[in-house]
Amino acid sequence: MTWTILFLSFLSTANFSDNDNIAEIRHDFHLIENKDDLLSFLDNYKDSDCDLAEPFIAAASMQMARHAFITKKMRYFTTGKERLELYIKNNPTSVEAKYIRLLIQKEIPSFLNYNDSIESDREFIVFHLPTSNLPKEYQKIILQNIQK
Repeated sequence: MTWTILFLSFLSTANFSDNDNIAEIRHDFHLIENKDDLLSFLDNYKDSDCDLAEPFIAAASMQMARHAFITKKMRYFTTGKERLELYIKNNPTSVEAKYIRLLIQKEIPSFLNYNDSIESDREFIVFHLPTSNLPKEYQKIILQNIQK
């Protein structure tokens, strides 16, 4: 009985820790404004064991293409894109992952041909966001950021 209580106590603490971690990751991701911010974000979270962090890390990898030498630009972009698309394939109902993809697709140059999900992601987000388990304040940020 005592072990059961200790085990349940541990599980609830571990789960709460992941929730705190993803809140911090969300916050820090939205503060990225320059190369130093981006490098700091990647350094802080690249080894995160929080599964929900993967879309943010993939997007940050794609953003590194802006700051990389010409010979490495496509590698950063392609690696991040593949990671993000794999996450979305494995988590097709993730509002947050589709939100991150939408942010990236809105910002990148059209010649990269990575803009085919903008409208479908926007529609998915608008429809599913109200029933998601994302915090209400974060939902407001998402809605502001997906406006055309």
